[in-house]
Amino acid sequence: MTTLATISVLTPPGTGGVATLRVCAPMSLLVDAELFQSRTELNLLTLEVGRIIYGRWGQEDIVLCRVDEAHFELHCHGGPAPQKRIIDDLKAHGVSQTSGWDAYATNQEAGPSWEQLLAAVSTESQAIFVLQQRDNRTQLETTVKNLLASGHHDDAKALVEESLSWFDYGQRRLRQQRVVLAGPPNVGKSSLINGLLGFERAVVHEQAGTTRDIVTSTVSMNGYPIELSDTAGIRVADDEIEAEGVSRTRQRLTQADAILIVIDAANPDWETSRQIKTQYPQAIIILNKIDDAHSTTDLQLPIDVRVSAKTGTGLAELQSRLTETLFPVHPDITQYIPLTPTHVSQLKSFLQH
Repeated sequence: MTTLATISVLTPPGTGGVATLRVCAPMSLLVDAELFQSRTELNLLTLEVGRIIYGRWGQEDIVLCRVDEAHFELHCHGGPAPQKRIIDDLKAHGVSQTSGWDAYATNQEAGPSWEQLLAAVSTESQAIFVLQQRDNRTQLETTVKNLLASGHHDDAKALVEESLSWFDYGQRRLRQQRVVLAGPPNVGKSSLINGLLGFERAVVHEQAGTTRDIVTSTVSMNGYPIELSDTAGIRVADDEIEAEGVSRTRQRLTQADAILIVIDAANPDWETSRQIKTQYPQAIIILNKIDDAHSTTDLQLPIDVRVSAKTGTGLAELQSRLTETLFPVHPDITQYIPLTPTHVSQLKSFLQH
């Protein structure tokens, strides 16, 4: 290995969902040293520029992308240990570590925007989505140039406008989705959040009105980062503190991307739940505590999902229903989706070439 082989950490210091490492070395290094185990049948030595491969580096999941003939990038978990493992392995095969994020970010020709986006996301699904857009952008630019060169301006314009129409979707994919659990007191909202999280984060108590502050927790559902808000039970409050909690709940509901109305199957408050549903018609109605022996059979509202936070029954169905509600429509995997205002400006400039 020559001294020209280098590795740079492109993501800024600190905790992040994904780290990006750029390697200046022939792809044969990974093959000869058996450092990267591909999960596909694609040949690393003949991998096309811009193509993505998923695989493993030891025990770490890795996304590999060939940037050009002389560089490839490795995208791994953002913690320091996975990065150190990769860097140490490459150093053992003659690769030198060079200046990282600060130097790279000032290189306008290289362009840091994609790396900044990767540093900001928190799930593997989001990282793959960002990398797909980088690849799709190159393909779209080539297609638009060819259409313009052959005189098909209307077709080129239609492709650009289609991409622009997905901008809002792209921005939503990059941020946490705000999901609020609402309903009368003591219906099991806190227990339900604990079930979705897989551990006890919210306070659970058998006294109505226990949750007075908004308690938020973040969880990944089917690859989407979701912020769950455990709120005060909606009712006529007995004191000023609880009234403030109910007021915060109503404010949080107006900011939500999705609302879950939780009903106690053993002691349903249909009137309060109906009022919430009337005000927020897109809300998902959940019948909780279906494991209770006194669970009602007299349903006065259409139930979307039946669950037991205690036993876990129905939680998988709830996750699927929730993610389908948040993202009911998905573009084709080859569709380029601009993710930032800069991407939008660049996309519009394609037609000016």
